[in-house]
This record gives sequence, C-alpha cells and structure tokens, in this order.
Amino acid sequence: MGMYESQTRWRLRGSTTALWVWVGLMLLGPGLTATPPNQTTCPTRVTLVGLRQPQYQSNPGQKTEVGFLSDFVQSFLQTVQPHPFPTDLLLKLMKDPQKVQSNQDTLKEVLVYQTGFLVCAAIGVLYIVFMPLVGFFLACCRCCGNCGGYMYQEQTSKVHCWRRALYWSTFIITLIILAGNICMFKSNEDLKVNVDHSAEELNTTLGNLQTYLHAIPQQLDHVVNESYKTVSAVSNSLNACQNCDTLMLELKKLNLDPTPSVPGQSELQSAVNKVNQTNLNSKADEGEAFLRDIPQQVTNSTRDTVQRVKQQLADIRSQISMVTKDVPISGLTNASDALVQIQGEIHTYSPQVARGEYIRWAVCVALCCVVLLVVLCNVLGLLLGPVGLSPKVDPTERSCTADCGGTFLMMGAGFSFLFSWLFMLVVLLLFLLGGNVYTIVCKPWSDGKLLQIIDTPGLIPGFELGPMLGLKSNLTVTDIYRDCGKDLPLWTTLHLSELVDLNNLLNVSKYTEEIQRQFDNTDIPLPTTTLLSADDLRQFSNFSDIAGGVNFTAVTQQPKNSTVQKELLTEAEDLQEIQRDIETTINPELVVLNSTIQDLRAIVEQANKTLEELLTKVRTAQDFLSSNSTALIVKNESQKFLDCQIGYFTAYAKWANRTITQQIGRCGPVAQAVDTAEIIVCSQMVESLNAFWFSLGWCMIFFIPSIIFSVKLAKYYRIMKHTNGYDNHLAMNPIPRAQVKPY
Repeated sequence: MGMYESQTRWRLRGSTTALWVWVGLMLLGPGLTATPPNQTTCPTRVTLVGLRQPQYQSNPGQKTEVGFLSDFVQSFLQTVQPHPFPTDLLLKLMKDPQKVQSNQDTLKEVLVYQTGFLVCAAIGVLYIVFMPLVGFFLACCRCCGNCGGYMYQEQTSKVHCWRRALYWSTFIITLIILAGNICMFKSNEDLKVNVDHSAEELNTTLGNLQTYLHAIPQQLDHVVNESYKTVSAVSNSLNACQNCDTLMLELKKLNLDPTPSVPGQSELQSAVNKVNQTNLNSKADEGEAFLRDIPQQVTNSTRDTVQRVKQQLADIRSQISMVTKDVPISGLTNASDALVQIQGEIHTYSPQVARGEYIRWAVCVALCCVVLLVVLCNVLGLLLGPVGLSPKVDPTERSCTADCGGTFLMMGAGFSFLFSWLFMLVVLLLFLLGGNVYTIVCKPWSDGKLLQIIDTPGLIPGFELGPMLGLKSNLTVTDIYRDCGKDLPLWTTLHLSELVDLNNLLNVSKYTEEIQRQFDNTDIPLPTTTLLSADDLRQFSNFSDIAGGVNFTAVTQQPKNSTVQKELLTEAEDLQEIQRDIETTINPELVVLNSTIQDLRAIVEQANKTLEELLTKVRTAQDFLSSNSTALIVKNESQKFLDCQIGYFTAYAKWANRTITQQIGRCGPVAQAVDTAEIIVCSQMVESLNAFWFSLGWCMIFFIPSIIFSVKLAKYYRIMKHTNGYDNHLAMNPIPRAQVKPY
C-alpha cells in the first residue's frame, strides 16, 4: 500500500515537472536573435500641392460676321491699295511728323502709296459735284420741254420692245440696289451690336489680365510656401530623430524574453534548479536595458549635429525665398493699377459711347430708309405701270394707274438726285477712314507686321523691353506675343533665366553635402553587454546532458518486476479482499503510469532539442553584439534617415524648378487680350463699318443707271398731253398744198 502511494506521488510530481520544463524551454526558444529588416523605402514624403492655374472668365460676346460681304470689301480694298505695307514710310512719319510737310520726297511717297484711295476719292468728289448739277440742269431742261419734258411720245413699231427692255433693266437695277440696301441694314445692325458688346468684352478681357497679373505673385508664393512645408517636415523629422522612436522600434526586435520557473525531481530537478539559478530574467533585463539605452546614446551624440542641420535648413529656406525677390514682378502692380484705371474710364464713358452709337445707328437707319424709299418708288412704278397700261390705248388716254406708276418712277429718280450726292459724301468719308484703318492697321495687325513696327528701336523713346527688365538679350513684343500665343510660362517668355540663376537657388547639394559631412563625422559610441556567461552556458549544457540521460525504460519496467509480483501474490493469498482491490484499482493505475512515463520521455527529448536550439541562438546573439553590429545598424539607419531627408529636398527642388520654368505665369491671357482687341476693333467694328460704306456706295453707283432707266421708262406709263400722227396704227400724212407756178 505504501509503494502504491509512493508511485502515485512520483507520477504526479513527474508530470508537473515535465509540464513546466516544456513551458520553460518553449519560452527560451523564440526571438533571441532577430536581424532587423532592411528598410529600403522612406516614409511617406511631403505631399507637394500642384500649382493651380487661375480661372479666367469666358468672353460672353460673340463675333458678328458680316458674311460674304467682308470678302468683297477686302478684295476691293486690296485692288485699291495693292502696295505692300509701308514700314519705312510709317517709321519716318512717326519719328518726325513735322518734316513731312517740308520734305517733298516723303510727301511724294505718301501720295504714291495712297494713289488708289486718291483715285477713288476723286471719283467720289466728281460724283458729289456732278450729281446735284446734273439733277439741276435736267430739271431745268425738262421744265423747258426738253430732255423728255415735252409730254409727247412718238409711237413707232418698236415702242413695245423699248418699253420691255427699259422695264427689265430698271427691275434688275432695282434688285441690285435692294440687295445693297439689305446689306446696309445688316451691317449697320452688326456695328451697333458689336459696339454695344465691346465694353463688356473689354472689361472681361481686362479682368482676365488682372487675374493673370495677380496670379503670378500668388504662384511664386505658393512655390515658396511648399518649400516651407518641406523644411518644416524635415525639421520635425530631426526632432523625432532626437527621440529615436523609430530606431527603438527596430532595436526592440532584438528583445530577449525568457521567464522559466521549473520545479524538479531528483537529478533532473537539480539540473533545472541550477538553470533557474542563472536568473535569466535579470539577463533579459540587462539586454533590454542595453537596447533602451541606444536611442539615448544616439540622441546625446547627434544633438549638436541636429542643431547645425537645422541652421542649414533655415539657410535653405532663406535661399528659396530669394526667388520671389529676384523675379521682376514689381511692375505687375503698376500694370494692374493701369488696368483698373482703364476699366474705370470704360465704365465712365460707356454711357456716352452708347448714346453716340445710338445716334450713329439712327442716322444710318435714316440713310437706309432713304435708299429703301428709292427702291419702293421704283417697285411701285414697276408694279402700277404695267397693270394700268393698255398697249392699244393712245398715250393721251392712259389710265391713272399707269400714270401713277410713271410718277413713282420719276419720284425715285428725283430722290436719287436729291440725296445721292449727300450719301456719296458719307461714303467718301467712311471709305477714307475705314479703308485706311484696314490697310494700315488691321491687315498688318493680323500679319504681325504692326508688332514688328512697335519693336523698331527708337520708335517709342525709352521703350526697350530687354534693358527695362535687365536682360542681356533683345526682347521684342513680337517674341512675347508669339510665346504667349503658345501659352508658354513667364520664365520662357521673358527670358528670366538671364536674371535668376534658378539652378543655383535650388541647388540643395551645396547644403546636403555639408549635412552629409556632419553626419559622417558624428560618432555614436555604444556599450557592450553579455547575454549569458560561460558558467551559464555550462549549466544549460549540463541540464541537456542530464535530461538526455534519464532511463525511462527502467522506470517503465519497474512495475513488471518479478519480485514485486511475488510479493503481491503472497499478500493476495493472505488478503483475498485486498487482492481484488489490486486487480480492480492498482493494475489500471499502472497502465496510466506507464502512459505518463512515455509522455514524459517524449517531453524530455523535445526539451533537449529545444535547449540546443536555444544555446545556438544565444551564441549567435552574443556574437552579433560582440561584433559591434549594433553600432553598424545605428549608423546604417541614420544614413537611411539622412538619405530620406535629402531626398525630400531633391524632390522639392525638381518640383520647384519644373513649376517655375513650366507652369508659373502662363501668358496665354496676354495673347488672348491682344487677339480680343484685334477682333473688336478690326473683325467687328472696322469690317462692319467697311461693309456699310461699301453697301451704301454700291447703291449710289447704281443710282445712276436707275435714274436713267426710270426717267425713260416713266414716259411709257405717264399720260401724254400731245398725240402723235398714228390713227388705228395707220400713218396719216398731211396733203401738200397746191402751188401755182409763177410765170
């Protein structure tokens, strides 16, 4: 019975010991030595906000086309003025206009260039002079019974053919005049619409220019502010570097965390006790303390270096801010003030311009209505004349309807004589004005020759863009307009590379090299530590040997020993009752004991294997610490950190260089403003004005054949006062008197 209890206690204590040995050894295995991962990527870099281009207003005005008439007018003006653009002559006139009158050669050049306009002006003057004179003499002649004023119409066999020919000629001429009159109404209305919209279009264009001028300093400030963000981010990283939180996370991966608490039995328990006496917890604490001290060592060693680097960052920030000072943007304020003043003047004079435009429109409408009155007289004459005419009726007996038709034709001719010379005077003035503006201003403007004249040195005193901006090269208005037409940045358009050495301003290498040198000269000393001493390692080796020497086979065979069996049988013969208890209780317990011993054997074998792995890892960790690898890791991580910060500045420098040279001050609005001015002045106003005088002159020219055909056709419809010698289409010849011949 005593043996039974002893075996039971041994079994329980052995099972508990095996369990704790297993737990302890499993805790010793993982994480003694772990090589920190190689960090190849930097943390998320500073996000540089891209440059936003300003939003410009769309021009609400629409270009009013004058249609096919514009081509006719330009073709006519090209015929009138076939000479090339007189660049040299204009330069002479603009440089010294006082000598033009005294210089006969220059005056001759002007007259030669204006030959076409002078010829047309002479024709207009003749028209203005002779039309009222011809009308006056025609009226006087008709009052005297001549020039068709005698109310008699000879009836011949060809009278009807002549009437039809005159009728269709007058009809065609009237249609031509009507077409010109329609073009007059259309061009007059177009000119009014264009003038009404011009103020709004100019204000929109000037507003876009103002937005552009205001955006340039804002864009430069944006680039500088982004540099502040980069400098601040790097400065914050240096502050974090002094705390070394990131490095601590990496070094904590070298953590040692064994905490075994193993009870024992016999020699195995004695070995476990000796292992426990090594105080692995204190060893682990020493290792953790070593790792915890590394960040503080780094902080203490790099404190002065970090301060010097921060000073370098302040210098970089100051250097980058010099970009806004070197770029010549001071003149933008004056230009913006000038634009505001111009907008104010437009607002002030717009009501007066609108009132004057309304008067002009009303006068032109009156001119159009007078021409339309002539057309209506001709149309009524062409309608009423044939309706009331009977071919077989005597001219003295024609109907009132036909007579009214003839009267309307005469009224049309009278109105033509009365107003045509006044209208031709208007045509002449508008022709000289609009024609010369087109040939001297609009056409060379669209060809780019006008800007070339402005670029002529000395034409405008003191106007030389290159010296004004401090450039070495010559900068012309033509070059600016061409570049702005391509929406190029201000850096390219104004040749700012000659003023600002951007590569030097954004050259961060001269700072990063100094920062690199300071980091290289920084020494970070680290103490040494020992994880397990030689005695500790020997104790672990003895534990492994003892654990491997336990004879679990003998223990298993002990319950089957013959002596024990005999003693049990002898006791069983004396105590039958106890024998039955042994068979029903002890034998099953022996089976359980045997199973437990087998489990313990497997555990001890696994523990021995795990302990060998533990010793290997401890030796590796100790070699790692003894070889100064920790200092190398700290140095490498510091270099990676430095490379990341330098990379931030390099990325910013590239971004700033690209933004300043490719995005800031895209001057498309400047070219658009010039184009808008050309559209308003030339494509809208001048073309509409030229279309009007061309249409009016067209009508005035065709007034001449209209007068001739109308006067002649009117006699075929009006009631005659005298009859002719026809009676029922038979000729009535007078009978000659008898004459007595003298003797």
